[in-house]
Amino acid sequence: MADIGIAQEEGTYPIVFTYTLGGAALTPFSVKWTLSKKDKTIVNAREDVVIETPGETNTITPTGDDLAISAPSDIDRVITVKIVYNPGSLPQNAQAEFKIKPLDQVQ
Repeated sequence: MADIGIAQEEGTYPIVFTYTLGGAALTPFSVKWTLSKKDKTIVNAREDVVIETPGETNTITPTGDDLAISAPSDIDRVITVKIVYNPGSLPQNAQAEFKIKPLDQVQ
């Protein structure tokens, strides 16, 4: 799983996904994303969130409660993207992991 960096606790963390197939740019028919913890618990009801206008590149932006920490061990997040592309409604999936940096004055 790719590591994509560190977000600030309860901040905003844009994540850019670019879709390719065999090195060529790909525009999906549909895109859904899910934000979870490493134990597969869904974060802030962010499961199968639909991107209304898929493109060759989409930005997913977890923010606020998506990046909240409820326990010291709760700093890892996983983002999973599921796409479907034509011809034939073929699936392709991607997953990446990032950490959340706790801030002293955020509670």
